[in-house]
Amino acid sequence: MGRVGNGPQAATTWQERLAAVSAVLGLLLVLALLMTVYWLYAPDPAGGDDCSGLHPLLP
Repeated sequence: MGRVGNGPQAATTWQERLAAVSAVLGLLLVLALLMTVYWLYAPDPAGGDDCSGLHPLLP
C-alpha cells in the first residue's frame, strides 16, 4: 500500500534542495542586475546632460 494522507514529506531530496538554492541565487542575481542598470542609467547628480557629474570621481 502507499502512503495515506496528503501531508508534506518529512525529508527533501537533493534535487529539491538544489532547485531551491538555484531559485534563491537566481532571484539575487536578478536584483543585482536591476540595481546595476538603475545605477548606470540614473540621472546625473550634478544636473548636467553629460558626464559632468563624474568629475569629482575621476583622477
